[in-house]
Amino acid sequence: MPGKLAECLKSLGYEKFTELQKKSFESIALNNASTLIVAPTGSGKTEAAVIPVMYSILKQGLKPIACIYVTPLRALNRDIEKRLKKLAECFGLEISLKHSDTPEKTRKAILEKPPHILVTTPENFNYIMVNERLAPSLANLRFIVFDEFHELLESKRGLLAFTTTFLLEKRLGRRLVKIALSATLSNLDKAREIVGLGGDASVVEDSSVKKMSITVEVPECSSELCSKVKSLIGDERQAARISRIIELVEKHTGVLVFVNTRSLAERLGSLLKTIPERLGMQGLRVEVHHGSLSRSHRESVESSFKKREVKALVSTSSMELGIDIGHVDLVIQYLSPRQATRLTQRVGRSGHRLSGESKGVVLSMDNTMHFLESLVLAKRTAERAIEKEEIIYSPLDVLAYAMAVESLLFKEGFSKEGFYSEIRQHPLYRDL
Repeated sequence: MPGKLAECLKSLGYEKFTELQKKSFESIALNNASTLIVAPTGSGKTEAAVIPVMYSILKQGLKPIACIYVTPLRALNRDIEKRLKKLAECFGLEISLKHSDTPEKTRKAILEKPPHILVTTPENFNYIMVNERLAPSLANLRFIVFDEFHELLESKRGLLAFTTTFLLEKRLGRRLVKIALSATLSNLDKAREIVGLGGDASVVEDSSVKKMSITVEVPECSSELCSKVKSLIGDERQAARISRIIELVEKHTGVLVFVNTRSLAERLGSLLKTIPERLGMQGLRVEVHHGSLSRSHRESVESSFKKREVKALVSTSSMELGIDIGHVDLVIQYLSPRQATRLTQRVGRSGHRLSGESKGVVLSMDNTMHFLESLVLAKRTAERAIEKEEIIYSPLDVLAYAMAVESLLFKEGFSKEGFYSEIRQHPLYRDL
């Protein structure tokens, strides 16, 4: 890389590429190949994808919009935008973010001066496709990145993004360089086929295994703290779990407490906020984070947690995916996570560094089946024996949406027979 560019990257902490990033750079920047990057959380996947893309945009003098970066969560979008903007300054490129929370002023700015890289959600990707004012810039598209690919692969919003990408390629008359990033993936061949990477695509895997330590506990109400908590809430079993969470939070720097539903996040978060206060315990600020909360609240909570003003976050899957929060040294899973894949993602939030150890505690009920389920999932997670991805083939509701997108692109109409023949070329609709 040119000297000034290398120096700029070093100033951001990128002293040298990891092996993963070297392989990705060769595949994307040098070979211009679609690439599937599979590596643990904290291994530098984001940089492995975007540095070669930015280098290609700079070297080839590509015009906006040269790349679209698709991530499944708004919170993840904001984090990615901040990280990419720092990198983009080294390359002299512009980055913008567009999703449902984006202020009107920013939306207008994107239309008036499109960025080199546009970060968005699967849903907004479709709006970008049909926006007439962005059409001239969209004609410049060369790269599309699918972050948290495993999440998209098993959701209809992800399948729609893959379908509309396929239709966009047909409209542009060329194949895009597609880059998919995933921490967990059990069927590489099927995944590569569905996203449309093609037989000539590269698969870049991180062969190193990040150390992961997971314990399963059934808390008992035997401590003085638990007795005090029980006197406040009455339920001994719940008091045992609450007091154990408080003990673990006290011992660690930053803790994520994962639950499976938003309603449980609110209930548990409320208890963990109020009980320490009522017991006169200091420095145990706890907040709640999930997708139904307002944008301003989520941003405030994320910022406070990163600044270490908040000691623990009670969250659903909104904090499960790749937000760079660095200082988390423990993940608590409240009750069974139901999937080894999910537990892998969640525990991987701790020790979010290449050399860090991921530590997790599953707090189980004193119910035999629940306890056994938690034990099995913890064992499978530790052994990397994750579930196979469940992909829905020929999803008719997704196809109907894609046809609606097509009708907005071709207002004079389009041939049903031609569309049917075209869409069956996509592996997802081969048996339509």
